[in-house]
Amino acid sequence: MQGPSIRRWHTGIQMMIKFLVPLMGSKGNEMTAIATQKSRRKKAKSNHSPMEDKVEELWPNEAPKMDSPSKSSGSMSQPSRPKSPDDQTAMYIRVKRNKTTYFLQCVPSETILQIKEKLQELIDQPVNDQRLILMPNREVLDDSKSLADQKVENDAVVALTLRKGVLEVGSCILDGNADAVEFCPHESFYNVLAASTYVLQEGDRPSRSGCIMLFDVDAEAGQLELIQKVETAGIFDIKWSPRLLQNPGCPLLAQADADGSVRIHSLQGSDSDGSKMHGNNLNELCGKCISSSMCLCIDWNSSATSMAVGLSDGSVSIISLDESQLNILQEWKAHDFELWAASFDIQQPMLVYTGSDDCKFSCWDLRDDPSNLVFQNKEAHTMGVCCIAKSPSDPYTLLTGSYDEYLRIWDVRSTSKPVNESSICLGGGVWRIKHHPSTPGLVLTACMHNGFAIVKFDGNQVQVVEQYNKHDSLAYGADWQRGDASVAGTKKSPVIATCSFYDRLLHNLGKNIGLLKQALGDRIGINQLGCFSAALDDALVLVSLDLSGWPHLSYDLRIPRETVGTYDPQVSTDFLDTSLSVLKVGYLLLGGILTTSLRQPFKAFARALSSEGVL
Repeated sequence: MQGPSIRRWHTGIQMMIKFLVPLMGSKGNEMTAIATQKSRRKKAKSNHSPMEDKVEELWPNEAPKMDSPSKSSGSMSQPSRPKSPDDQTAMYIRVKRNKTTYFLQCVPSETILQIKEKLQELIDQPVNDQRLILMPNREVLDDSKSLADQKVENDAVVALTLRKGVLEVGSCILDGNADAVEFCPHESFYNVLAASTYVLQEGDRPSRSGCIMLFDVDAEAGQLELIQKVETAGIFDIKWSPRLLQNPGCPLLAQADADGSVRIHSLQGSDSDGSKMHGNNLNELCGKCISSSMCLCIDWNSSATSMAVGLSDGSVSIISLDESQLNILQEWKAHDFELWAASFDIQQPMLVYTGSDDCKFSCWDLRDDPSNLVFQNKEAHTMGVCCIAKSPSDPYTLLTGSYDEYLRIWDVRSTSKPVNESSICLGGGVWRIKHHPSTPGLVLTACMHNGFAIVKFDGNQVQVVEQYNKHDSLAYGADWQRGDASVAGTKKSPVIATCSFYDRLLHNLGKNIGLLKQALGDRIGINQLGCFSAALDDALVLVSLDLSGWPHLSYDLRIPRETVGTYDPQVSTDFLDTSLSVLKVGYLLLGGILTTSLRQPFKAFARALSSEGVL
């Protein structure tokens, strides 16, 4: 929009605010008093946010021990605390939700996360379900940044929207510290979920034990049922084979042990009706001790004939699986410190990517023996590299995660080095990355001390579309359920599995399909913003739209009470509210003065959708 359109837009916004969200007067002062009192009580308990308490608990001053898979070389620095607001000038912001206004006292250095914590005490909505939008420019405010950083001034107007989308299907406490969860990727086994654990038994003769726990996940019934437990050595990583081999002809689960071994389990058997998974059991197919160092990570090649294993001494081993036998094909010293990430290139299986606590990200060509270093990046990651994931749909896209809290998206069209890089800070060390099984450009990430996040990326555009922070410990394991997860012809809802380390929690989450579709919808050729101001007959109607995908209706209409034929005018707002979800409209501002007709707001709504090429 240019020229007169810009002036019309700003004029419409100003009039809309005047029409739509009147101040609450004495009730607003009451809300201010409540927010101020609660904020003071909170300050008395602590001078910093609950998230900082959690960070201090999980990242003490001393370097974490190697025996806890915290993936750290001891270089993790203490997170900086926000400055104390006591000596700063107080200010007020107006947070508006529907026809309610909350006056919040704050200081410029407070973050949006801290503002949401205040709102949580007033509206009883978790901070992760809140979305704050600075008016009138409709800028979505970043949780990690301060009010001053985002130019939120005194008496600023901020719109509050609430999101829905995460439904907890089932959860349980595992028999050990949880570090990995993996859904079986093979048809007829989509309901099978494997979770692994690691427990350090301290003493004069310390030992590391663990187990694999096999679950049947039924999202529709809200059930998470344990069907088998296999005792093993302490496990750092597990992976299902991407293909079914002719021999043994069933899904294979590989595990990387703390005792330096690699073990392969086969998943066999099922009930004849397919309705229950009790007939499925893991049986150890083979195992081999490959090193005196600990095996930290494992990944299959695309043909499921070889595995890349990262070791705690910085080495990487390539292991072959041939007729139920494991053999070491290659082994070399790839890094100076613990090697936490070893991943095959999906499209070019002769290439292996590695990442380590030495902050280096490398690529190796297996056609040479010893393997030839194709490239090594020493500059991009400011802390250790935790995970690497090649895109299954794009042969040129690769993602890395690091302790420095950044998810980086690389273009590797040049085999000498990545030629392009974009990144996003996820607020916690990015420990695991899982590509969506069918949707390109969508990944699930485990962010250690900042929970889990779903991230959408397209070129250099990267954004978080969903977060989950109900774990109270290090977030390590995460995976998508494949396919339709159908059993006996019944289609199931998609599920995400997550686990955390010290609290031993396993969660299964169902996703709200509507929200996910909005996050993934193809908006090519569609403008985000539209508005229309019209004087129709004896009414003045103002409509403003934001196709953000976050449905919210705000209106100020004096709707006639008289029935029009068989139509009840009072259901008009219900119709508009439903339209937001169906049409994937985000924020709708609608105001006006009506007398006897209802056609004006619907006409203006349609014109706003069609204006400026919105639809």
